[in-house]
Amino acid sequence: AAVPFLRALVGGEEGGLHLLAFQHVGHQRGHGHVAGIEGQVDRFFAVIRNAALMGYFQVEQVDKELSLHLGMKPSLMGQGNGRSFYQTIEDYIVEHYHPEQLSLSVAICNQRAQALFRAVGFSVNGHSIQVCGGNQYECVRMEKKLACD
Repeated sequence: AAVPFLRALVGGEEGGLHLLAFQHVGHQRGHGHVAGIEGQVDRFFAVIRNAALMGYFQVEQVDKELSLHLGMKPSLMGQGNGRSFYQTIEDYIVEHYHPEQLSLSVAICNQRAQALFRAVGFSVNGHSIQVCGGNQYECVRMEKKLACD
């Protein structure tokens, strides 16, 4: 059976936090053979602070819009870490992807996250139902226009 395989691509430090990037490159089969996936655009990142995982994010870019999926380690939530966590991610995205617009979905019940994203320039642009782990969640779609050079 094929098992998803992630390969480290880059490591760096942005805004005092370390970023580790991974790209899905294929499936590990039998004796370690890896088959690449042509045109794979998903990128997965870990955000590290003080040698510990702070959270993760994934990006998918279509033309000039970048869809962002992110999550912070639950034990770090509610302690004022959200803005620096998000800003580190946005700074990296702007530098490496140059999108004109970011979009993300936030669970409608997650008022703290919605407030954070509004504070950093996002606005609500619709609603959707997301399925995660077999459960359905009502979400708001948020977008932010960027001025990338």
